[in-house]
Amino acid sequence: MSFFSKLKAAIESMWKKAPAAEVALSSAVNFVVPFVEQLDALATPELAPIINPILDKVKTGLSALAVTIKGVGPVANVQSITTSITTNLTALEQAVQIKDPATATKINSIAALIGGEISAIVAAVPA
Repeated sequence: MSFFSKLKAAIESMWKKAPAAEVALSSAVNFVVPFVEQLDALATPELAPIINPILDKVKTGLSALAVTIKGVGPVANVQSITTSITTNLTALEQAVQIKDPATATKINSIAALIGGEISAIVAAVPA
């Protein structure tokens, strides 16, 4: 095998592996979206004005995170987006604490699940 053939094979191998990891991580972010929809479904009429704007920010953040990871965006952008998502999840949990305790418990547990998944995904993002 010639040097060029080896180089070509190495480059092809590199390109097949790297994007595949980002695509998998981006898909994992998309996997979290239905959990956000569950939060939306828990919004009672009195909670909707409080919860919906926060959920919109979380959805926007998840979309931006998936696109940034898939596009192999800078790790700093990934961290910034993740911080925003986490901040909004915390705001969501705080907003529902003063309302119905049963709904608050459900929302807090789903928000914790989303936060944990996002942390795991971001930890796997190549530096």
